[in-house]
Amino acid sequence: MATILITGFTPFAGRAVNASWLAAHWLAEHHNTVHTIRAALLPVIWGAPEQILKELVNSYQPDLVISLGEGHPERFAIETRARNQRSQREDNSGKLPPAALVSEHGHNLYISAVDTPALAQRLIKKGYPAQSSDDAGAFLCEETLYCLEAIRENTRPDMRVVFCHLPPYGTSLQVANQQVHCDQPLLSAFVSDLLQALTSD
Repeated sequence: MATILITGFTPFAGRAVNASWLAAHWLAEHHNTVHTIRAALLPVIWGAPEQILKELVNSYQPDLVISLGEGHPERFAIETRARNQRSQREDNSGKLPPAALVSEHGHNLYISAVDTPALAQRLIKKGYPAQSSDDAGAFLCEETLYCLEAIRENTRPDMRVVFCHLPPYGTSLQVANQQVHCDQPLLSAFVSDLLQALTSD
């Protein structure tokens, strides 16, 4: 049995819904497994993830953190690295990042300790258009992954961290050779299969 933290984001870029939170919240409420799972909603605000995640990890002591965000249509992307950089992009408060780096004295790059190609292959076998990715986007998703990897290195070396970009809610994609939309049933199925792939060993 594992203690698992799963995170998603508030809507951004004028969207009404964020697929990542729909998936995270559903899994915490309906996973029906032996694991203990808590969902946390992150704001799309520069600088917010670090303190929120530190407090969550410290209080909850998860064995595994699954962090979700919205990425490109038509695919599920498991991120392999987190760069110490921020794009010049406005957050939900309308502000640009206060600094170019996530951490002034941090590493330039973190490489995921998870075998992301193998994880992607497990999801592909389930019919999902999944892949490992080396570009997390330099927005709040990458900042979140960077902060989680820093927390893992500094305080919880045994904690596993996975970040997966989901297709934006309502977009179209092919799953198991069928054209479908990214809706709640698809997100529920995917996040259940992702959990199984991460905890079946």
